[in-house]
Amino acid sequence: MEPLVDAAWLAEHAADPDLRIIDFRWYLDARSGRAAYDAGHIPGAVFVDLEAVTAPSGPGRHPLPATARFEAEMRLAGVSAQSLVVVYDDAGGSIAARLWWLLRHFGHEQVSMLDGGLQAWTGLLSTEPAQPPPPWQLNPRYTTRNSIRRVSQARAGPIRRVSQAKAGPESMSPRRRSPVPLRLRQRRRGAAATG
Repeated sequence: MEPLVDAAWLAEHAADPDLRIIDFRWYLDARSGRAAYDAGHIPGAVFVDLEAVTAPSGPGRHPLPATARFEAEMRLAGVSAQSLVVVYDDAGGSIAARLWWLLRHFGHEQVSMLDGGLQAWTGLLSTEPAQPPPPWQLNPRYTTRNSIRRVSQARAGPIRRVSQAKAGPESMSPRRRSPVPLRLRQRRRGAAATG
């Protein structure tokens, strides 16, 4: 699925049984995204609150949620492993991008943002809350521990070996990684000592 879909595509596919439209409006100035949803949303859209998919504490304004917390919220929204998810906001995509990224982070690849957000929707808005279908189960691609382990392995493993293999084993000093061949550095040192 493409990262962005336009309003015409969404209108054409709105009746698809696997499509889930998520209204993800949130405001820094403390306005209510829920109230905005209740006042009018794309027909069939469910509301997901940013605070509901954020850890209660941690680094930054909106720390990553635990897998179980995110999974529970997505189940309430009716997202399943087969769902095609389209998420929108009314802030130029800056808020919707968070949910797009979270879904991908937790292993759901079939997600797009509505290009232009709610303002791009030319159809009528609904004030009726959508009824989501039955729940789903997450399949996370990464966990924090898994990510740290993978980065550590990458730093210690193949990347260093590949860079050495490209230049040849004799070209890299064992004490200092330098792109200057070892023989050339030794010649320079010898010339500096005699000159």
